[in-house]
Amino acid sequence: MKGIKNIMKRFFLHFEKTILFLLKLMMFASIMIIFFLMFLEVSMVGGKFELLRPSRTAAIAYPTFAVLGLLLIRIYGGWQIGELKSREIIRSVALATFFCDIVTFFQISIMLRQINAIDIWKNLGLLLVAFLAQFIIIIAFTRFGNFIYFKANDPEKTLIIYGDDELIDSQKDKVAHYKKQWKISRVLKYDALDIKKAIRDHEAVFIFNIPKTNNTEIIEYCYKHHKKLYFSPNVEEIIIKHTRYTVVDDMVIFTSSIRGLTIEQLAIKRLFDIIFSLAILLITSPLMLIQAIAIKITDGGKVIYKQDRLTRNNTVFQLLKFRTMIPNAEKNNNPQLSPKNDPRVTKIGKILRKTRLDELPQLINILKGDMSFVGPRPERKKVAQTLEHDLPEFRYRVKVKAGLTGTAQIWGKYNTTLRDKLILDLMYIENYSIWLDLQLVLQTFKVFFKSDSTEGFNKDALEEFERMMKKK
Repeated sequence: MKGIKNIMKRFFLHFEKTILFLLKLMMFASIMIIFFLMFLEVSMVGGKFELLRPSRTAAIAYPTFAVLGLLLIRIYGGWQIGELKSREIIRSVALATFFCDIVTFFQISIMLRQINAIDIWKNLGLLLVAFLAQFIIIIAFTRFGNFIYFKANDPEKTLIIYGDDELIDSQKDKVAHYKKQWKISRVLKYDALDIKKAIRDHEAVFIFNIPKTNNTEIIEYCYKHHKKLYFSPNVEEIIIKHTRYTVVDDMVIFTSSIRGLTIEQLAIKRLFDIIFSLAILLITSPLMLIQAIAIKITDGGKVIYKQDRLTRNNTVFQLLKFRTMIPNAEKNNNPQLSPKNDPRVTKIGKILRKTRLDELPQLINILKGDMSFVGPRPERKKVAQTLEHDLPEFRYRVKVKAGLTGTAQIWGKYNTTLRDKLILDLMYIENYSIWLDLQLVLQTFKVFFKSDSTEGFNKDALEEFERMMKKK
């Protein structure tokens, strides 16, 4: 029995990419078949199924679903078997499938002229049933894919090298969260005497917050001994990543151009902001009215919360949000982080924060030009000035307008460390494109399904923030 398992394991490792590709193909084909089978009877015209014969409906609907589905799955992160937990993959693929279903559904409805209220509501029921069946398929293929991947691939024997005593516990916990990928066997400080031997004894090495000189030496040693390397980048490394090389005589030269957004990019980004904010304002206006009434009924206080924040070039503007805390939540107007189970948050405020609906009034800030739809989160002036003492690179965030959504908001959490949020923001600034903005807008929907996206800060983080503010 053990011999058979070893043969199967070697077979999978040898054909790993092919097997995963075929599984992905089978999953997507199943999703597509379920959708069109559900709407087969709906497509009957004159006794013939439009989706089963050469027709305009079939010629447009099939390619639309295939191209849009694969594109959205890629935008939402792809089918990353072996890299992400099953629930993260399921969430991304399911969201992509849902939007693909919606677009194809309305396309078919229009082509078959089934756009009256009765047909729409009837077909929406079919759409829901189709999506539930697709969701089961996504779960089954994803869990099976990760199951066979991790059966064949043992966790990498992992060494963590660190430089910051205060951060190492949280960093270690985050790596340990992915126990099927990495098995942590040692945690060493960068100046340990046996650091090189430890590197040789492990398959993978994580590096966190070590001095630049030691960092270079350790990276080169890992490269020499063919060790898989993971490290958290600093600002310099983000800039270098986006350099290009040229040859001057016989010298290889790397160049990095810091130009900012061009006039054309600024114009397109502004048009993008206006169109998206207007569309969402119109769609959500009834919901915003309900929220306003609920807040007013709760305690009779102000509905809208205003606060001075920083945007491009350190310009101050008034950020608008639905109020989620009790009146005068911050004593003497001093900035305070929100802890877990913050008693200052009202009952309706907990719901609004959890769903991010409290941020809808910022669409008005976007229309006014104070903010962009995508960009770094706007920070308070006092907080920004304080943070710049310990993180001088924090000032680079205001090279672009503040945003309602962005890399830090999507990939980070409310309680993500300020340094990690800064790195995420700088990655966006250095990689800016309209295509990236569109991707991030679509990826924002993932945030609503992340249970920890609005989780408050723990006691240690709160105490550290208070020390920083007092030091200022």
